Amino acid sequence: MGGILSVLFCLTLGFTIPIFERVNDMIGRDRTQDVAEGQMRVATFFASPISAPESTRIMLVTSIIGAVFGGIHCIGWNFVFPTHTETILWRISATVVTGIPFAAFLTSFMNIIEESSKSGFIRSFSAVGGFLSMVVLALGIPVYVLARISLLTGAFIALRNLPPGAYALVKWTSFLPHV
Repeated sequence: MGGILSVLFCLTLGFTIPIFERVNDMIGRDRTQDVAEGQMRVATFFASPISAPESTRIMLVTSIIGAVFGGIHCIGWNFVFPTHTETILWRISATVVTGIPFAAFLTSFMNIIEESSKSGFIRSFSAVGGFLSMVVLALGIPVYVLARISLLTGAFIALRNLPPGAYALVKWTSFLPHV
């Protein structure tokens, strides 16, 4: 079992590193020189340059949306699952899918505080907290991907043991107005 988990971890890490490299490429350098004046086409994955404050705001909004999305999965916290293991797996995965975007939110919020603060103590505290949050995020993204896969797999696996009411025939014509 440990060998399978390590292979899955390496695969998800292999998929997430190029994403980080692409985001760093978009933020890190001025891409305006890549497009010549009058050019009719740009590269398929061309990204216009964004500043650090814009990047922070984008991350802030995206992390809020991600945390809300993860929170929707927490609605199933007390649902009935076929086995106790599946219940625990669903709860852990839902917590991870909610918690990792929340950590991204904290990272973005600390960056905003650091940029706007004039106090040396607050800037240093925010810088240390931001660094720790970035480490948590860098380690958390492969875990997030595995949690999302676990939620999707768990939803399909739960279809094997449906309650009898799921097979009841619904007469939709009695609920919908028709001609």
